[in-house]
Amino acid sequence: MRMDDEDAVRFIGVKASFPVDKKNRRVEILRAILALEDDFPFKKVEHGKASGNVRTIRFSESVLEEKLRLLESGTIDKLSLDSYLMDEDWVRSYENSPRMHWYSTVIEPFKRLASPLEQRFGTSGHIIVEYPLSRFKVDSPSPFQHKLISALKRLFVKHSVHYAFVNQGLKPVHPAALGNDYIFSQTRDEFPLSMFEYLLEPIGFSKEYLRGAFWANFLNALHVKNLGGIERIINERPCQIIEELEDGRVLLQVGPSPVSSNEKIAGKDYQCLRRFLKPLLMETVEDTLRIQREVLGSWKPPESADKNFRELLAKTRKADS
Repeated sequence: MRMDDEDAVRFIGVKASFPVDKKNRRVEILRAILALEDDFPFKKVEHGKASGNVRTIRFSESVLEEKLRLLESGTIDKLSLDSYLMDEDWVRSYENSPRMHWYSTVIEPFKRLASPLEQRFGTSGHIIVEYPLSRFKVDSPSPFQHKLISALKRLFVKHSVHYAFVNQGLKPVHPAALGNDYIFSQTRDEFPLSMFEYLLEPIGFSKEYLRGAFWANFLNALHVKNLGGIERIINERPCQIIEELEDGRVLLQVGPSPVSSNEKIAGKDYQCLRRFLKPLLMETVEDTLRIQREVLGSWKPPESADKNFRELLAKTRKADS
């Protein structure tokens, strides 16, 4: 699937999933990503709770610092930084400025024991960053790419990030659907593109599974083990660049840049990596449901779960009002 420039915008996206708990929301990751910017081109800040109480205000550095402290304390758990205002050119805003989305809520069982899914995967947060295509070079690493990948390698190890990837993104000016990365579903068999949709993933599936085969794939030690170990990865060489990281982690990179002069040829390299990663891939809704069924088995929530959920929802709305 391809679209003309007038129908969509292209960018380079980053997504990382990481474990969170009440005492550690991993906000240091967001601070480190912000530190890559020479200045802040943002114009608005969206902030609030996962329960849905979200507000939008104009950006300033003092506002940003205040919201970062609120994230660290758990007072809020969602933050978006955007360079686009309602009366401006949405497409042009992607040409010059990044945008960032952060989510780090902690979901705990309410008056019940943790389910097998919660016990196995735990709670995770994530960050999505969308960078202008102009920061990257065709077929070769740019200075910003080097700075970004170096930072991600450091953060991936230091903060026990479950999984991270970097890939070329595409968003239609008039999307056919929201909350569904249908661009990826239509391109994953060739040169993959992603909408980097802000999907909430409170269950840490990325601790064991991968969303796809992307340009740069940061795999944790469990991923490496379930693929047959680092020796198998090195021997089979499923991609051009393989870099061992600390704590048994690895970076698998399809080529020197996420921007390719020949996407048809590059697509073959992506599919080679995709075949190698197949045992870990959770690309579709069907994959997710299958994994949930396998983990849950015969487990069912207690009969009181529905009543308890309504009680929790009422408390949450009262607290947010």
